Amino acid sequence: MPKLAPGWKPHRDRSIGYAIGIPPGWQLTAHGGKVLFRSPDHLVAVTLAVDRNADALEVPLGRSATQTLAALPGFKSPLDPAKPSPFGGTPLDAVQTTADGTTKGGLRERVTLVVLRRDAIVNYSVALVENANLAAAVADRAVALQMVRTLRDQPVEVRSGRSG
Repeated sequence: MPKLAPGWKPHRDRSIGYAIGIPPGWQLTAHGGKVLFRSPDHLVAVTLAVDRNADALEVPLGRSATQTLAALPGFKSPLDPAKPSPFGGTPLDAVQTTADGTTKGGLRERVTLVVLRRDAIVNYSVALVENANLAAAVADRAVALQMVRTLRDQPVEVRSGRSG
């Protein structure tokens, strides 16, 4: 785990294999192999998905980012990702892409999709969704991107269903 900013808390989940720093006041909810982080004011939501499938690891990072972003559900029309660019500040190979869209509920949102990869071991897809109508979301997005930079791979703990 990298050195965290004051007030941040380390969080590890060995069931899907990651460690991350959580900013003060942010909420974490895990369900079915995906994790949702929400900013204190709920202007930014961050979803983390982990994929260790060999097929996913063969897709180039940029294509993985644009395909994942374009496939995000809940928008009136498919999102049109920008050209992927490097995502620095992490020891993992990483790219990011962005798109603006309108949810089916009519809310304008800006979405950033970051794909981080460790060798041929794991892909982390991180979707940052921010309210594009409120300027305060920009600060939350900056904190969310810093949180993504603390993401690290962890060994997956294999649990046996048998008792001895």
